[in-house]
Amino acid sequence: MNTLELKDGRSALLRRPRLGDAPELMEFVRRIDSETPYMLREPGEFDLTLRREREIIRSALGSGNLLWLVAELEGRIVASAGWSRVSSREKYRHRAEAGVAVLRCCWGLGLGRGLMNALARSAADSGVLQLELTCALQNRSALALYESLGYRRVGYIPRAVRYRDGSFGAEVRLLLELDR
Repeated sequence: MNTLELKDGRSALLRRPRLGDAPELMEFVRRIDSETPYMLREPGEFDLTLRREREIIRSALGSGNLLWLVAELEGRIVASAGWSRVSSREKYRHRAEAGVAVLRCCWGLGLGRGLMNALARSAADSGVLQLELTCALQNRSALALYESLGYRRVGYIPRAVRYRDGSFGAEVRLLLELDR
């Protein structure tokens, strides 16, 4: 567990999720999905059961191929982030996919930056040489954050997502080399 000092003077606790967090994490995902169009799901598409959420937490806690962190502020989970190796095969073990989500009420406090820095340290300590992620092209604040952390754009996917209103969104692939 680590403490992260936020821009507003408060402190957030960065820690691994616990089995008892499952109901709160499920509500966190539902809330995130409704707060921004840039997540993997449309609002209402999250359909995991409590039992399945607990299985996912249990699996994550026992794996050496990933790290899942949550940020707790004033007793509630306000952000989540993680990395996971793209494969356990030798040729690909140096790569990991990363992601982060922060509740809107906590945007701009430094949680995303703090979590992404913690992921990079953990991944490097685990032998990961590069973190990769995908970001919506329209999500300018996230792109600015990632690029300020040293991620560079390595790909572009037009019409990567189709929203409920029929419009399309592009995605950008980004890469951070941890061994340079």
